Amino acid sequence: MSLFIRLRAPARLVALGWLVGCGTPVAPEPRLLWLSPASGEASAPLHVTITGEGLRPSVWTDFSHDGRDTVDTTFQARLGQEALDAVQLTGPDQLEALIPAGLASGLYDLTVVDPSGREATLARAFEVLATVGERTRSLASFRFEAVSAQHACEPFTVTVLAVDGQGQRLSGFNGSAKLTDDSGTAVPSVLGPFRDGAWSGQLEVRRTMTANTLRLDDDAGHTGTSAPFEVTAREAVALRFVTPARSVTAGECTAVLTLARVDDQGDRVASRDALDIALEEDLPRTRTVYGDEGCTTPLARLSMDAGADSVNFYLRIGRAGGASLTARTGTLRAAMQSLKVVPAAPARLAFASVPEVLVAGACSGPVALEVRDAFDNPTLAPGPTQVDLAAEPTPEYTFNGDSACASPIAGLALAPASRVALFYVRGMNAGPVTLRASAPGLDSARATTSVRAPLRPSASGSTRDLDDRGQR
Repeated sequence: MSLFIRLRAPARLVALGWLVGCGTPVAPEPRLLWLSPASGEASAPLHVTITGEGLRPSVWTDFSHDGRDTVDTTFQARLGQEALDAVQLTGPDQLEALIPAGLASGLYDLTVVDPSGREATLARAFEVLATVGERTRSLASFRFEAVSAQHACEPFTVTVLAVDGQGQRLSGFNGSAKLTDDSGTAVPSVLGPFRDGAWSGQLEVRRTMTANTLRLDDDAGHTGTSAPFEVTAREAVALRFVTPARSVTAGECTAVLTLARVDDQGDRVASRDALDIALEEDLPRTRTVYGDEGCTTPLARLSMDAGADSVNFYLRIGRAGGASLTARTGTLRAAMQSLKVVPAAPARLAFASVPEVLVAGACSGPVALEVRDAFDNPTLAPGPTQVDLAAEPTPEYTFNGDSACASPIAGLALAPASRVALFYVRGMNAGPVTLRASAPGLDSARATTSVRAPLRPSASGSTRDLDDRGQR
């Protein structure tokens, strides 16, 4: 049987040996390498050469017509959305085409479609240069493309065109211009350089606005303004203390504590509704919340007003110590802040430890005497402090400086900045006893204990108390 080949290709392709039999493997996927030339003006049609890989004709056999083979060399090409003319396969992996006149200046992607419908694209393959006429036209203003509603502090894309007096894009403009907006927070402050009369990039507005407009101005007085667009807040995700860790003296009013409602970027977000806020501490103690700087107006509850993004408050705490203050509301992440309360000025003496029972004639365990502030917090002695000790009833009670009760003392000398002093007591008579400690400028301390007779073994082997004369 003779083989008949129907060709839709120049005869020179046959000579290149591209017409093959049924056993030909599938051609590789097409890939574009370059376009030559890669730039030019669009004032007249321009011939270009496309070089790639896998740019092959399609060969197929039609068994419904005596097995005739067909070679299809129909390629299509376009720059952006603009189709190229006279696209021809001129050699292995090479096409020729004609770019039509009149394309707007700028960069274009090249796309080629082979006879099998497979596409290959080369990004930014060709640049249409501004014509002499475009380069000599004068800039009249800037024109913003439409801007939709945006979130504060969230980047969004904006495109601006430099246009002439007829509102046509001025492809020859490659300058820059200053950006401002109604909120005064738009960044960056300069847009540019423009490329072929256009600038496209990301901006950010950092304040909410019901109707915000962008404005562009260059040094020559050319200007342009966008249509108004809304800038809304992002959703809040957490509470946050925006004031630093606080330290305060017991009983005094803290510096202001500011609690804010923030989004995932840490920016404040106003609350649509009032929020009740619960305060907690990991150190149990009584605290009072106030709404004013002098701590004169206590608050029944702490709340953030509707429309506000933060709340200020003050605390007064009597118990000294360091703790973490936690603020909670609803589903927002809780906020934590360090809060340290230091003791106030020395105000009184206090017995920190006193043995519950003394044995007559025996030396007691240690008795601890502290200096405390008005809120019962242990604090430091203000300076050299002489403490007088006394017992009631007074007969046969001695105060001692050692655990053997061998060094009687009439009082204690508190060294400057000391917190506690120890002494020991010996009582000879059974019965209740009141210990007293006093010092100039400090309230006195008072503690009660009891003295019992020592235990003596009886004839039967049991023990009995002796009376205060040592008799049964």
